[in-house]
Amino acid sequence: MLIYQKNQQNYSPLQVSTANVKSMPVMKSCWKTSTKKLQIEARVMGEVANTAIIPAAIAYQNSLIANVKGLKEIGVDSKVSIDIVKKLTEHLEIVKTNIDAMLEERKVTNKLEDTRDKAIAYDEKVKTYFEVIRYHADKLEQIVDDSVWPLPKFRELLFMK
Repeated sequence: MLIYQKNQQNYSPLQVSTANVKSMPVMKSCWKTSTKKLQIEARVMGEVANTAIIPAAIAYQNSLIANVKGLKEIGVDSKVSIDIVKKLTEHLEIVKTNIDAMLEERKVTNKLEDTRDKAIAYDEKVKTYFEVIRYHADKLEQIVDDSVWPLPKFRELLFMK
């Protein structure tokens, strides 16, 4: 009997004797557990981004745009404010694009019937979005003003008692 074991970049066949077939339900259980954890993480990541991070970033972006317009009205051209708006917009677009793509990939992956195939798809397709989303959400956290950001900032978590 052949099963597959993750081996750095790909899945390689692993020979299993029929005496060890009793362990197959355990492996199936591991695949289900892995899938469930990634499903929850992806769902929560999408929900937090769409309901907290993106709205806060847009609110801050709007206040910066109003600031830039006000400065232009009095004849001041603030390249710093414009650069901040551009960086914020870039990170915001990357987060939103990747959240949407991840959610679409989840829909496709959730339709898979085979437990093993679903676990592999979550690991290789859905999970790949996590790092990009986290990186750009962290950048938004650094840019957005504390009074607008709805979540505890990382530096605040470091010094909580």
